[in-house]
Amino acid sequence: MKIFPAIDIKDKKCVRLIKGDFENKTEYEISPVEQAGKYKDNGFKNLHIVDLDGALTGEPINIDIIQDIVGKLDLKIEIGGGIRNFETIQKYIDGPVREKRALGELDHPESSVINLNNVSHNIVEVTMKGGDVHGVVEILTTPSGNILKELFRCGVTVGISSRGMGSVEENADGVLMVQEDFDLLCFDFVSTPSTPGAYMSPMNEGVSTPTTDYTRVNNVIRDIICDNTGMCKC
Repeated sequence: MKIFPAIDIKDKKCVRLIKGDFENKTEYEISPVEQAGKYKDNGFKNLHIVDLDGALTGEPINIDIIQDIVGKLDLKIEIGGGIRNFETIQKYIDGPVREKRALGELDHPESSVINLNNVSHNIVEVTMKGGDVHGVVEILTTPSGNILKELFRCGVTVGISSRGMGSVEENADGVLMVQEDFDLLCFDFVSTPSTPGAYMSPMNEGVSTPTTDYTRVNNVIRDIICDNTGMCKC
């Protein structure tokens, strides 16, 4: 398994968006180049970089910083996700969505197949609005689906991330670029999506507000296991 630590760059700084909100972010004093160096010093060989300014404009803005990282550090750099054009998402709509098999999993497994034992949802509608992908998701009554429902019920913010297969090639700047043979496999629910702002907004039709105040996600999972198995050890 390959681990890609991530650096989000906005206004030339390392940042972390709060719930994907560009106006609500934490800025760090360490520079992106320095942070990349720390990852390398700790043994990492790969790095995922998110150009948040580029995500807003549709054009690469912080390429100079990325080139600086490539030039100074021996790291494999990955930028952006796999969905880069309308054809990729249209193929997904015409296939899995239309055929009612657009399943996804809870968390982001390192696999090229969907594990039916871990499916949590089915995507029933996908549309393109400008450069953004919008969709409607049905949460299933599977074990993973029940966990996902409970996370939503308790107000936990959950992101969504695409998973697919395809080749990558290193460009002249040493950056790994996804090629045209990319095939979108599914969308998974994750804690921290790589795409800025890719968080879900549940449509709580007919769902009452819970009175239990969960302070840790572990409590949510524990209670589900307790209800389903009767094993309630803490």
